[in-house]
Amino acid sequence: MEARTNFDKVVIAAGPSEDRFRVLDGDRVALSWRAETELIAWSDIVLAHSVGNHTLFVTCQRELKVRSPLRAVVEKLAPLGLVQVRRDVAVNASRVRRIVGAGRHRLVIILDDDRCVDVGRQFQPAVRRRFGRGRLERTRRE
Repeated sequence: MEARTNFDKVVIAAGPSEDRFRVLDGDRVALSWRAETELIAWSDIVLAHSVGNHTLFVTCQRELKVRSPLRAVVEKLAPLGLVQVRRDVAVNASRVRRIVGAGRHRLVIILDDDRCVDVGRQFQPAVRRRFGRGRLERTRRE
């Protein structure tokens, strides 16, 4: 297994024909390489974002880099609640605390750990449908 640990970063690599990650029992995600498997509780995953042709999973305690494009990650983890909000970012829907309309064509998601994620314009209709069509809280212009 190619796993480089740098205190809070772990890189999980896989060959082109191997499963890089999979959903285990609806509550955990397995990141595998050869004889080693890293298990992550779904509730620990905050978001995933692309870094080149890799995906970086951001959890409560650390970051895990998987050699798989974000598109493939979103396809596989959408049933658990992974929602793509920008071309390069997807969030765990259970971690969304608030959605704020912040001006013309601007939408911001606030996660339960107070991270703010801008929603891409092409993803805004899907995000609004997913989290309700009610009036959005607006921020004040200063």
